[in-house]
Amino acid sequence: MEETLSIALLLAQSAATGVKERAHELIAESRANIARLEAQIKDLESLRAREYNIIAALQLITAPVRALPNELLGKIFTVALERRTGDELWGASIKDVLVLTQVCSRWRQAALSTPQLWVRRLPLISEKRPGEVLTTATKVFLERSAPLPVPVSLGSGNSPGYDPGAGALAPPMDALFAVPQRWLALTLPIESLAALAEAATESLTALEALDLRGTTGGETKHHPHTNIFLSAMHLRRLTLWHVQNIDTFPVSWSQITTLALADESPKACLEIILRCTNLVSATLNMSGWPQSVAPSLTDAEVVTLEHLTSFEIHISNTSSDEHFTPFLQRLNLPSLVSLKMYGEYHSGVITWSTAAFTMFQLRSPLIERLQIDHCALTSEDLQAVVRHSTNVTHLEVYNCSNCIDDAFLHVLRYTQFDPVPLAPKLEVLRLSSLRCDFDESSLEDVVESRWWTEDELLAMPSPPAVARLTNVEYASSRKFSRKFEKRMRVYRAEGLEFRTMVS
Repeated sequence: MEETLSIALLLAQSAATGVKERAHELIAESRANIARLEAQIKDLESLRAREYNIIAALQLITAPVRALPNELLGKIFTVALERRTGDELWGASIKDVLVLTQVCSRWRQAALSTPQLWVRRLPLISEKRPGEVLTTATKVFLERSAPLPVPVSLGSGNSPGYDPGAGALAPPMDALFAVPQRWLALTLPIESLAALAEAATESLTALEALDLRGTTGGETKHHPHTNIFLSAMHLRRLTLWHVQNIDTFPVSWSQITTLALADESPKACLEIILRCTNLVSATLNMSGWPQSVAPSLTDAEVVTLEHLTSFEIHISNTSSDEHFTPFLQRLNLPSLVSLKMYGEYHSGVITWSTAAFTMFQLRSPLIERLQIDHCALTSEDLQAVVRHSTNVTHLEVYNCSNCIDDAFLHVLRYTQFDPVPLAPKLEVLRLSSLRCDFDESSLEDVVESRWWTEDELLAMPSPPAVARLTNVEYASSRKFSRKFEKRMRVYRAEGLEFRTMVS
């Protein structure tokens, strides 16, 4: 056959006259055949692609999603676009929403009839897009999200969209200020407070969250437009970041459930906390209390916040003479589950008061997550913390001087002969220290005493009196021995998350 000329035949022909000419002819014929075959392949691929398109179209017609009612399809769209980060409920991009309206007429109809899809935080001010585009987009999203509440974010005082001196709002803001009764969450810098003059005094009927921020502290005490928040009866989440006269900010404190404050004055922050009788979560960023604090303050009445479950304190601009004590002495938090206390890395650690913290633990027996960072604890202080951590499941201690030593690790070691073992519910232990005042065997003993494989647990006549560890981390400048590292690998193979880090 032409297609399978043997090598022997070619060699025989090569002896004849004109072999080169014949070879060129054969090459030309083969190339022509290849070109013809490639053309046929392209035609076949085109036919195959057409058949695939027919199949896809028929599958689309018969797809179960086409039988769904618009209401259910809209709910599917809403779930698919959810991108939640913290308390942010409006993370899906505007582009994602618009794409849904361009797939087909059915999807467009479903998207347009689902107001939840159009509840988005819009970029009211942009140097890349003309004002007419933003104005149109704002109006469209407001119309399509009606009657649902919407998040609102106002520009800063030096932005091109707002002139506080002239009281002029950018056109997109004009559209938003036409419906203040639909504001769900409001984020604005202090410089934009004057913009609230455009809203009626009792118009924030749907407002649930307010985030007001300043850089060096803006004047709010005598600003007439801040009184508008007193009528926001549904306001629950409040952030005041470097707002001057923070303790006199006009808001109904008793209705706040989630609070974030940043202020230089710990006294002002404490006074605010005590007013928030329905508080569930609080984050404070402030300076520490000086040791010379007035006895009348620390001896004052203890206030119970029965709903507070999460409490986070950040102390900045500190010295070694500052501490948390007045906060601990004034608060009774019977429902507290998570407590985090941070000193500032560059400013030194926070003075620790064992007596005050022990009393605080007794008043807050439900703490499960405890984190202490950059506090001046001794080993004895940390041992006292563990002795009163009956419900703690997560214990994290970072950069707290020389508190992590053999004595501390010894009290964490469990034996079956302990009548009342310490930290019986501990599952996660994370430690970090600049110093290494313990033998590696002490850490291994803690892990060994609180870790069992599934088979070992099943073989026990009765379950141990303490929980099994699930995660252990230790970071410092030390390096552990090969023997210790080998044992760690065994733990990890058995299922324990165990690692050490050299910092």
